Amino acid sequence: MGSLLINNKFKIYIPFILVILCIFAPSIIWSAGYQEEKLFDGDFYSSDELREKIENRNQEIQVLDDEIKALETDIDWMVLKINKIQDSSRKAAINLKKSITSKEKKIIALLKTKNRLEYLVQHYS
Repeated sequence: MGSLLINNKFKIYIPFILVILCIFAPSIIWSAGYQEEKLFDGDFYSSDELREKIENRNQEIQVLDDEIKALETDIDWMVLKINKIQDSSRKAAINLKKSITSKEKKIIALLKTKNRLEYLVQHYS
């Protein structure tokens, strides 16, 4: 009896789940890169507007470069700090090591964004 009740509820929710998938699937399928390429479409913008967008993207790339360099400098400093702590026969805090890992992940994310922007600038220049 209990399984029959579960089966009936499951049958009721199947159309509901399918409707949700039909509504949200297109937004999931559309990637940010595809949307950005459409926003960067040369047929839609005039040459001046396109040039301005390219300059803005170049500025974003420069900011990302600066952030990456700052994070790399922080990582180098933290590695030196950990080495000094370990050289003095003490144990380095786990937070320092976790911080290095999180900064490395942040660098990877920034590099992906930078590469995507560089591709767009190169494609539309």
